[in-house]
Amino acid sequence: MSTDGDIYHCCSKLIENSHDSNYFLLESQGELIPIERFQSLTDNVPLVGGEIEMNYRQLSYITQSNKIIFFDFFALCLGPLSQRDYMVLAKDFNTVFIATVPKFLVS
Repeated sequence: MSTDGDIYHCCSKLIENSHDSNYFLLESQGELIPIERFQSLTDNVPLVGGEIEMNYRQLSYITQSNKIIFFDFFALCLGPLSQRDYMVLAKDFNTVFIATVPKFLVS
């Protein structure tokens, strides 16, 4: 999939039955809201961490359930991943939660 062009793929209807929602939390709201949202979508699946293999690499996650996965930002974004790895995630999971996203500063 090319990212060039007039279509903003992030918000397009690529996945049937997608939740079609983006959640952005303020720093003061903490990490409790995404945990509660994850559990509401998964009938209170317990938070049990583990690793998945993506393109022959191990990637740690906080918890997962069927088509929903929950990552720590640093586990997901600091490793040697490429756009193909993120495409595999998008193919395998219809919802991805990301915790502990740092505040990015403009310098």
